[in-house]
Amino acid sequence: MINLKVFAVATTIALTIAGASYAEGVEMKDGKPVIHFCTGTKSGNYDFAGKEIARRLQGTFAFIPVRTNGSRDNMEKVRDGQCQWGFTQGDVAEKMLLDDPAIRNEVIKVAKVYREAFHVVCNRSSKVDRITDIPKNGLKVYGAADGSGTAETLRILFGADTKTYSSIERDPTTGIEALRNVKDEIDGAGCYAIMSGVNSDLMVSADMFSVNTPNHKPSLKLINVNDRDMEKLQTYDGKPMYEFLSLNTAGFFSGKGIYKNLLQDDIKVPTTTAYFVMNADWKTANKGLIPRIEQAINDATPTINKKVAPSDQLN
Repeated sequence: MINLKVFAVATTIALTIAGASYAEGVEMKDGKPVIHFCTGTKSGNYDFAGKEIARRLQGTFAFIPVRTNGSRDNMEKVRDGQCQWGFTQGDVAEKMLLDDPAIRNEVIKVAKVYREAFHVVCNRSSKVDRITDIPKNGLKVYGAADGSGTAETLRILFGADTKTYSSIERDPTTGIEALRNVKDEIDGAGCYAIMSGVNSDLMVSADMFSVNTPNHKPSLKLINVNDRDMEKLQTYDGKPMYEFLSLNTAGFFSGKGIYKNLLQDDIKVPTTTAYFVMNADWKTANKGLIPRIEQAINDATPTINKKVAPSDQLN
């Protein structure tokens, strides 16, 4: 593990004057200081967003993407100094803060990047139209990979009403395998929880996978995720944990949008902000570089939103 104090001081000395020789202890690559950037899975939205930000700073830093399971994993690695930068869901950051207020002084939210929506995909033949129907029908939920934002959101949402949701089996299977399990009801019937931007590669795949049937009729559907107990959840500062979004209002209704093969009716889902975060010691030691980094994030945001949040209501 990196000694944060030594790392911070050395980095400050190294970056004080452009073109100066770099102090001993700073990891270098191609003559530039290295940033370990926690960007989740290789094909995820965080990876895309990280690349867009990094390429606007390629003259200043050398970037090494760190593959992780997602938001909680990113937060822990940034806190511990294994990554200097990363991304996380706002709800995950807030839950960690509620559990351990000290993390506020260890990981800093630098910028909002885009909004993520909590999707739950079920088989159309199931009797599930909203999240409270899942335990009533004895279904499992896929997507609960350890350290991922989806797994943490499930814990937060289900924790709001343990009486209703405590019996739900949570399976770590993700990706196409999880979609196939839901579509073909393999290994028992279930639904797949996905926290992501609305145009993520995985959600696009889900929409296409829905019509991968002999008659090409949709086999999957999105369900409502709007339990009243979830709407009452609050952040550390007493603000609503989630904003709830109508996918119909956002322009994704069946037949004319990204989710034309997943939506039967209007669906209401919780959303949270995706944040760019930094190790607090690194940020303090390199405060002179923060405006440049913030500008790169601002410059990259329209490109990121165009891909992962293509709706005015998601920005």
